[in-house]
Amino acid sequence: MRIALSSFVIAFVLFCGWLVVESGLFDDTSQTGQGFILLQNVTVDEEAETPNEPVPEGEQPQASDSIKFTADNASARTITLGAKDPMTEDPDGGFQFQLELSAKGAAIRKATFSNGNNNGFDNRDHKDPQPLVIISPMQERDGSEFLSMANTSFVFVEQGLQLPLDRLLWKSFDAETAQDGSQTARFEAIIKRQDTGEPVIKLTKIYKISRDSYLLDCDIAVENLSDVEQKVRFDIIGPGGLGREAFRTDMRKLVGGFALPKSNQPETTEVVSSRQGISSSGFIRRKLGIKDALEQYHQALRTGDKTLIDQARENLRIEHNLPDQYRHAHFLWAATVNKYFAAILVPLPDQDKKYCDWVMDKTGRFHNP
Repeated sequence: MRIALSSFVIAFVLFCGWLVVESGLFDDTSQTGQGFILLQNVTVDEEAETPNEPVPEGEQPQASDSIKFTADNASARTITLGAKDPMTEDPDGGFQFQLELSAKGAAIRKATFSNGNNNGFDNRDHKDPQPLVIISPMQERDGSEFLSMANTSFVFVEQGLQLPLDRLLWKSFDAETAQDGSQTARFEAIIKRQDTGEPVIKLTKIYKISRDSYLLDCDIAVENLSDVEQKVRFDIIGPGGLGREAFRTDMRKLVGGFALPKSNQPETTEVVSSRQGISSSGFIRRKLGIKDALEQYHQALRTGDKTLIDQARENLRIEHNLPDQYRHAHFLWAATVNKYFAAILVPLPDQDKKYCDWVMDKTGRFHNP
């Protein structure tokens, strides 16, 4: 199975869109060992408030006592693509940004605009202007952090086991430069049986950037190394990690793009968007913001009431505020935006399909340590 993502890295966000492949998310109770990470039995704990929520849908995994899987930690490394020095790299003819990738979760640690000859973007500090950092680690109040584009839970559905891939140090390879000047970085993770050491699943994740482009391509391949069919699912954190631009107003939003062919004109497609701001707004017809929606969801989790949890979780879905006539529209992209910038995450459909159908869940989150 090969998953392709194309993402603009122009970003201004404190919240992020979560893209979940073929599933919901599960409570993560796994522990990190000295040299490996162990897949634990999945227990669906509705009260857990970790980055690996929300509540799963559909088939629930049943815990298996007979099989356990592990994944070996590799070396902690940072791989850099793009501009060697954002301060001096001229985006006119060079790389538009510098990308720092972490072996932890095979994720983005930081993205910084190039601003050589003042042809890019800076942080607007008139005393000491620096290239604008547009993506950075997202901090939690307990001091933990998680990174943009990190793979998080990887679930073996039939065995009822999961691995927190965002805690795993993936094997990393040196950056490679192609003849056209584009650069790639590759990460690998191999999941194996704990008892025999037999490899079961291999994940390969490749990032690619090109000169004169703000596009970042991310390709994820999931390869079954065993002779037994495996049913798996995993989730990915979207881009995020930068504070607000202005103090007086906050124009940040989570936006989703959707397409719906017209019933009377099949050859014509209507593109619509859903939008949700950070804060709630309006008096007569109040629009729920992401911050309040997430708080309501956490409150529902604490009650343990599945009906309340499902209702609260619906407000976290990117498409939740689409008009009824667009409820069956096809998902195109998710973005975080503000007055000046946007980070757009675009899952690509399979070659024989017009729309992407491998993303089963799309929710937004707000993080404010």
